[in-house]
Amino acid sequence: MGVHFVPGTMKIELVSTIAEGDRVVAEWTSTARTVHGDTYDNRCIGVYTVRDDQIVSVTEYADTAHVAATLFNP
Repeated sequence: MGVHFVPGTMKIELVSTIAEGDRVVAEWTSTARTVHGDTYDNRCIGVYTVRDDQIVSVTEYADTAHVAATLFNP
């Protein structure tokens, strides 16, 4: 998605984490200025499975309607 953002404007901020057993859930915000002059501001969640100190799977969730409207409908 990097080609859609003005270089140097992407900011990712970790909001919270929860861990239980081999699962970690992380919440973060991603903000940037798009090459079309819009503001990208999305909230995301990632569910990580960790085994032997390695991430073995990741499932990420984001507001895909915001992604489509901001990045692909200038």
